[in-house]
Amino acid sequence: MNRLSLHFLIGKMRPLLWKTRLGARLRIVPLRMFMDAGVRLVAEGNARIRCAHGVHLDRYVTIKAGPRARIDLGADVYLNESSRIVARSAITIDEKTMIADAVSIFDHDHRFIDARIPMSAQGFACAPITIGRDVWIGSHAVLCKGITIGDHAIVAAGAVVTRDVAPYAVAMGVPAREVRKRSAS
Repeated sequence: MNRLSLHFLIGKMRPLLWKTRLGARLRIVPLRMFMDAGVRLVAEGNARIRCAHGVHLDRYVTIKAGPRARIDLGADVYLNESSRIVARSAITIDEKTMIADAVSIFDHDHRFIDARIPMSAQGFACAPITIGRDVWIGSHAVLCKGITIGDHAIVAAGAVVTRDVAPYAVAMGVPAREVRKRSAS
């Protein structure tokens, strides 16, 4: 069997790699969606992952929705290699958004209020994330819980976004801050 036909067979079997647990819903709109090798889609306990048409998931992308969580990817969203989206609440990414390689998007973090109790036993603090239309998120950026990124914004490579980014803003740094506005020229 030549390499091309083997790749074709693996491509046909890729849906078998999707995991759902305990009644979770995984909804893939079957119009022009691309999933490369190694993509992991995991929905647990009544979670929902929705991918609209034209979504592109590059190699080793991981999308995981915990129990009762919701992840919505709009039309023509592009996730580059090794990016991760993990939700315990809700993450919404609007259409035509580009996410570069190794970006991490988490709508939760560990609670650590009481030093006498191990952090792993204190649960999670969760808040939804919303990413607008036509946004570009640079490689290795980290998006933290509870933020909104406005339409047409840019988040620079390596930025750590801990608060909202306005529409048309260019944000960079740790923590990310607006450095300028995009303009139509």
